[in-house]
Amino acid sequence: MQTIKTLGLFITLGASLLACAEATDIASDEAPPASPEVTVSSASLQIEQAERILDRRGDVEEAARILAEVRRGSGMSREEESAATIAQSRVHEARGETEASVAIVEDALRQSSEWPREARSKLRQRLEQLLVDEEHKPSYLVQPHKPDPPFSHALVPYFPKNEEGTVMMRLFLIGGDSATSDRLGTFDIGRAMRTEAEKACPLCDHDISLSRSVSGSNWVVIPESTEDFASSMVVFYYDLEHNRIPDRYGDLLPISLETVKAELALGKSFTVAKERPGAPPILLIAAPRTHLIAEAEEKVSQLDHLPTALEELDVSTKLRSDEIQAIMRASWMPHIRACYETLLKRAPQASGRFSTFFSIGADGRVSDVEPSTDDRPLQDGAFLDCIVKAAQEVTFPPTDGTTTVRYPVVVTPD
Repeated sequence: MQTIKTLGLFITLGASLLACAEATDIASDEAPPASPEVTVSSASLQIEQAERILDRRGDVEEAARILAEVRRGSGMSREEESAATIAQSRVHEARGETEASVAIVEDALRQSSEWPREARSKLRQRLEQLLVDEEHKPSYLVQPHKPDPPFSHALVPYFPKNEEGTVMMRLFLIGGDSATSDRLGTFDIGRAMRTEAEKACPLCDHDISLSRSVSGSNWVVIPESTEDFASSMVVFYYDLEHNRIPDRYGDLLPISLETVKAELALGKSFTVAKERPGAPPILLIAAPRTHLIAEAEEKVSQLDHLPTALEELDVSTKLRSDEIQAIMRASWMPHIRACYETLLKRAPQASGRFSTFFSIGADGRVSDVEPSTDDRPLQDGAFLDCIVKAAQEVTFPPTDGTTTVRYPVVVTPD
């Protein structure tokens, strides 16, 4: 039996609902905003060229010229904007323009609230590098070792260098979250290549030339991108809720849609890939519900091989706290508001806190509903009956067991 200790809401009539989850037995990460589609351009290669010049203490003005050309262009991704800013800061530093070197980074940070986390992190590191006095810097810095996800190494053979010595990687995430993939490093083949190169020659210069483009969208991008799929790695995320891919596009998946749906109907999460001659593979990551997709990808990131046959992933179908909250807000809280408004007609100053205990069966049905309160104004029989009836009408997705919930709510008239 799964027990979620506390999920809570605060209601003020006449105002918007505020929610505060306290599901103490379920850990969750703050979900970052979805990353925008990355525009393919030569900007990253030009920025890298400028950085190489600065690394070898070459012609600073040539590096400045290259960066000026990049900035005159359009369509840079946020990551490229961050890299260009840092490189320009280095140009100012090389010229002895200390204040300009700091100011350009500070200006970028002020404008970076919507930028991807990694881009902001690099700007902050650059600012720290500029403003921490040399005498207070440690003589060495031991970085915590974070192992590469094995799956990124399994993908390396599928991305050979072209004639110019550059690895071209275009990645389509259909239905997935690029922020999750970045956090896990699932498709970070550049990092995997550097690790392998360092193992082969620890003292060598491991300059990996990688052009990487990531496009994230739901299935509606399929018609306009099908031709690009032929030369790209395509990852399809499929679940039975928000990421259902229409049957007309089913032939693009590594296995038949009938098999996908049948496996998911059994509550299984799984992955499977299809190898293609002369092209990166197509990968499917599937889970019964949308909230399980990120956990399924985490399992995939730990695979040390490309799963060319259907491979089940150990992802529990138990309800997550954010799922319960979302469903309760949508299906239960409007009724609770109505129950409370009816109570206020009888007792205009009624307010306080009540908790509702209930069970969610494996079939998703709610039972054993028991409201409880120590606040006398809320100990109204009709009000408590209304709460019970509203809860009994809520339905949840099927799971692999029973979930017991304590749901506290505070109500107060506006």
